[in-house]
Amino acid sequence: MASRIPAWIQRFLLPELEAIKGELKAINTRIDALNTRIEELDRRLTTKIDEMKKG
Repeated sequence: MASRIPAWIQRFLLPELEAIKGELKAINTRIDALNTRIEELDRRLTTKIDEMKKG
C-alpha cells in the first residue's frame, strides 16, 4: 500500500497542484494590474487636489 501512495499522488494530486499554481499566478497578475491602476488614480487625484489648493 505504501508503495502505491507516491504514484497516486503523482497521477492525481500533482496535476491539481499545478493547476492551482497557475490559477494563483493569474490572480497575482490581476492584483498587480489593479495595484498599478490604483496607484495611477491616486497620482492623478493628488495632482488635481494640489492644483485646486494652488488656485
